[in-house]
Amino acid sequence: MCWNAPVSIISAAIGYAVALFLLSKGKQAEKEPESTWYRPAAKWHAMFVANIACVEMTEFFLWFVVADWDEGQEKGFMCPLSNHIGTHFVYLFGYANWMWVTPVWAYFSSNDGQDKGRFELWVVLGVLTFVAFIAAIFFGSLRTDPIVWGGDPSEWEYHDKHLVTCTFSRSHSKQDEADGDLISTPGFSRPHETQHYPWLHNHLYWRFHMFQQPWLPNPYAWFVVGLTPLLFYKPVHLAATCFFWGAVTFIVPYLIMPTPQAFSVY
Repeated sequence: MCWNAPVSIISAAIGYAVALFLLSKGKQAEKEPESTWYRPAAKWHAMFVANIACVEMTEFFLWFVVADWDEGQEKGFMCPLSNHIGTHFVYLFGYANWMWVTPVWAYFSSNDGQDKGRFELWVVLGVLTFVAFIAAIFFGSLRTDPIVWGGDPSEWEYHDKHLVTCTFSRSHSKQDEADGDLISTPGFSRPHETQHYPWLHNHLYWRFHMFQQPWLPNPYAWFVVGLTPLLFYKPVHLAATCFFWGAVTFIVPYLIMPTPQAFSVY
């Protein structure tokens, strides 16, 4: 949760506590299976939870170095170094890591580790996709002239120098161009300069300067590599729980709320 620093640090603390608990129970189940109803696979569930906790902890630190959205739209804007580094860690834990975390978790924990053959190729694909996503943010940070990589510079939207990897937030009232009503928007920045949305909550907004090329993965690859292993995971009820959690926290808000308000829930 990135509503504010206290929420982030509380979420991180709970996540780390749960991860340590699962790790200890998983190791206990390996040594003394009859002493607990937890399975050895619990230690791999700990890895899953710990990655989420790392996102929350990174958000906590970013709240102290967050940049102002309006300043970020000015030419020549330089993201503070601490913010720039922290945003890369959000990209790592919250985005790129899931390419290998989910397949590796499934490889070692599905059916108590008896389904490794089913996920071998997913692990390889996940690691390769992870490396590709890291390459995308690395080349984007270089701000290399697009002519070197091919393409018309005027059509390469990410080449604009003020589009840097950085984290922003904003809090003030503005005119909503959609209906003309004055609304209070103590929330984070709109996703595009030409759009105006009613943000209801304080929120962090990451802007990743990713290098856009056909040979690098896109968000569709993230969903395919990061979520598809759940379709083959056992026990089925655990995979269903993961899907349910994703639906509740991501899909349901979009079904009952306007898109910008739904996104500001997180």
